[in-house]
Amino acid sequence: MCTALLAAAALTRTVSLVDRWKMVLIVGYLAVVLVLCKSLASLAYGIVLTPLVLFVPARWQIRLAVVFAVVAVGYPMLRNAGVIPTDDIVAWVASFNPERAQSLGYRFNNEEQLLVRAAEKPLFGWGAGAAA
Repeated sequence: MCTALLAAAALTRTVSLVDRWKMVLIVGYLAVVLVLCKSLASLAYGIVLTPLVLFVPARWQIRLAVVFAVVAVGYPMLRNAGVIPTDDIVAWVASFNPERAQSLGYRFNNEEQLLVRAAEKPLFGWGAGAAA
C-alpha cells in the first residue's frame, strides 16, 4: 500500500493540471487505506516519503534512493560484522511496547539464522547452477 501511495504521488506530478485533482483524490484515498492497514513502518514511510515525492525535485529523490540502496546492501554486511547492536535496539523498543520488542527480537533472530546460512556459501549462494 505504501508503494501504491508513492506511485500515485509520483503520477500526480506528471499529469496535466486538469487531471491533477483526480490524482490528489487517489493519493488521499490510498493514504487513508494505508492508515487502515495498521502497519507502523509502512505508515511511517508513507508519511515521510509522500511529501518528498510530491514536492522535492527528482535529483534529490534519486539521491535518497541511492541512500536507501546503500542501506539495503550495507545492512546485512554490518549485521555479519556484528556492528548492529540488536540487543540494545530490542531493549529500547521494549521500553515503549513489549509486544513490538518481542516481534523485533523474533525478526532479528530469523535474520541471524539467514545470515549464518548465507555465510556457508558467500560467493555464489545456494542456487542449483552454482554447484560447479
